[in-house]
Amino acid sequence: MSGGLTVSVRGNDLEEGKELAAKIEEIMGTVATVQDARVSREEGLPEYRIRVDRNRAAQYGLTAAQVGITIKRAFAGETVATVLLEGEEVDVRVRFRPEDRVSIRDIDRISVASPLGFSVPLTNLVEIDKAYGPVSIGRENQQRVIEINASVTGDVRTAVNRIKEQVDQLAIPPGFSIVYGGSWEDIQSVVKDLVLVLVLSMILIYFIMAAQFESFRDPFIIMFTLPMTFVGVIWIHLLTGTIFSAFSGIGLLMLVGIVVNNGIILVDYTNLLRKRDYELTRAVVSAGRIRLRPILMTMLTTILALLPLAFFGGSGSELRTPMALTVVGGLLVSTVFTLILIPVLYHLFEGRREKRRLRRVAERKERQPEMLEVARG
Repeated sequence: MSGGLTVSVRGNDLEEGKELAAKIEEIMGTVATVQDARVSREEGLPEYRIRVDRNRAAQYGLTAAQVGITIKRAFAGETVATVLLEGEEVDVRVRFRPEDRVSIRDIDRISVASPLGFSVPLTNLVEIDKAYGPVSIGRENQQRVIEINASVTGDVRTAVNRIKEQVDQLAIPPGFSIVYGGSWEDIQSVVKDLVLVLVLSMILIYFIMAAQFESFRDPFIIMFTLPMTFVGVIWIHLLTGTIFSAFSGIGLLMLVGIVVNNGIILVDYTNLLRKRDYELTRAVVSAGRIRLRPILMTMLTTILALLPLAFFGGSGSELRTPMALTVVGGLLVSTVFTLILIPVLYHLFEGRREKRRLRRVAERKERQPEMLEVARG
């Protein structure tokens, strides 16, 4: 899998921004999974940069604006009149002839009229440099932006972390900031959405189970397996060296529904045995023994079906592998805790409820003789 990565250099100084962008481009080129890093701002348009010596111009009674207007009139022209030509108004623009505005020597021939009553050669007032200007200047949030675009093979998060480690060691000029975008920005948005969907799905699953069991306690016991599921997901990612990505989050979302099914099977059958007047410990043990087989069958069939996706490469394996590993690792660990933790919790909660029920019965029996004596009296 490949994705796009954009690193934005934001700041107002063009020269410093260009130097910083070049350094970041060089850093991105050192990361193995990053290819074709290039700066978006192209340098290629030749231009002359005219700098007015303000102190010298002031000696002749001139300002930088007056010098600039004179140069503009000579090369860009100035509208001095409007004539009517065949019923249409046409502007009359005055400027140098085309052959007189070709090279830098033509600029040297310009004279600026001083308020003191004489003309000053432009060469006495300005310094002219030849340079190359940017093709375009991007802006975002009222700041000039230079973007370094690249393609990333594999996990974008790993590539961004490696780039950040080296960029943080650079001396970032004051007023500049570095922003990471492209696929990285999309991944951050997807992760936030997945977290929200995961929380909402857990809440929805809980209330659906509460409606089915007609109890808030039994769904609460079943939901205890979900934290153990997350332990399994972390374990499988650490064991295989896989980075947790947005596709792992999708697998985690799938896993929540799969894991809950095993708990429902176990708790529902335990409740059925309790309704048949099984003693609590006997009901828990019998339900675990009888439902062990279907739970293991469900777990093994799911894991065996996902093993090729989890451990065999090929085209698009970067998408499939994290999702399949998430389900495999989470399901393995959660099944073990479903068979151990849920019976223990069920026995604990149901035992406390049974003790409270027996205590109420005993108190009721103790009060009955007193009520009979009062009635006789």
